[in-house]
Amino acid sequence: MTLDVSSALPYGPLEALEVYFEHDGPRFFALRSSRFLVYLLAICVDEDEESEEVRFLYLAMSRDRFVQVRSGQVSLLEAFEAASHGDIWIVTEDYSAQPTVRAKAVGFADIAPDDLPLPLARLNLQTPTVQAFDPSELEVLARETFRSIAAIELDADGENLSEFPLRALGKVGTTLQEAIDALAQEERGEPTERGAIKRETTEEVQMSVLGLRAASFVLLVGTDKRGRFLERGDFVAETLGRLVELVQAGEDDGKLVTAMRGYGPRARGKFTTLIRAVAEAGSGLGVHVAPVERPVRSALLDVHQVRRALSIIEGVRPDIEELHLDRVILTALNTTRATFEVWDSVSGARYSGRVPREAREMVEGLRVGHSSYVQVDLEIEIDFAAIGDEDSIRKYFLKRISPLD
Repeated sequence: MTLDVSSALPYGPLEALEVYFEHDGPRFFALRSSRFLVYLLAICVDEDEESEEVRFLYLAMSRDRFVQVRSGQVSLLEAFEAASHGDIWIVTEDYSAQPTVRAKAVGFADIAPDDLPLPLARLNLQTPTVQAFDPSELEVLARETFRSIAAIELDADGENLSEFPLRALGKVGTTLQEAIDALAQEERGEPTERGAIKRETTEEVQMSVLGLRAASFVLLVGTDKRGRFLERGDFVAETLGRLVELVQAGEDDGKLVTAMRGYGPRARGKFTTLIRAVAEAGSGLGVHVAPVERPVRSALLDVHQVRRALSIIEGVRPDIEELHLDRVILTALNTTRATFEVWDSVSGARYSGRVPREAREMVEGLRVGHSSYVQVDLEIEIDFAAIGDEDSIRKYFLKRISPLD
């Protein structure tokens, strides 16, 4: 058992928070002042059965310092070393016929080395620093604000606090929005491989940050309502639903590639970029969406599933297609770099790419210019999920070329 030490310390009534070690009563535990913003750690350093005395070290600290110590960001010894004057107490509990508690303020230098925690001793507990995440709140928030709400659940390896690296969060946020934009194109039935996406499409699914939650880190977002009162609920709901379905497919190796093949290269690439950003952050990925007047839909991948999903996507070979062009203009040819460009003056399309070794003899002596008409056969390599420059989705290789005189 442990006596109530409130009367011996200047922090008012104390309430027990949690016990970390117990032997014939709590021996390492935390308390909180109900009157002041003070937290205390208590560590038993000596127990004398004959005198029936138990001696503790008490360390008073702010909530922020307590969060750091509880999560393991600060070791127990570091916490004592950093204590201000008057924050360390030796508290003696006497369990003899007249139970009493005595407290004496001491400095760090006054503590016997054997009574101090070892340098590597630390707590290692999940410690939320913001409101805990409850998926059910999304439906309420969506209904009250007349807009779709989503929660992106992340967790960096080794982090017990509700923290996430800013650089990594920026990448995740950017790639998330780009993936949603590409899926919105698919929902409209107007997917493109490169270039700007129509403004009316991106505006409907533009997301804004609404707040943070703990678990261990949850980014709460909602559709941007600046300049408009109501969103196109069905369109947004179906778009966000596509994201949930893709994340959910990542739980099953066999389903992931099949699900992604239902989309064009741009959407596949943007989703892959999102998965890559999350994997590079050492995080899992959870997506919870609550469209207006619809139930919450969720999908969760732990950090190992995220890495596995990325590995599977990167292992898919490009698709190969062939294209025959009867009459185009040879507008560029570099035999040193083995590159070419042809222009279809009828459709306005340009095709540029590589000249493989086996085709290099075919281009010898060919003229370049607006009067240089040729017939070509191209091999097109279509990346399953291009990363980075959207122009790299399709790669062109010259297979055959002949002049048209």
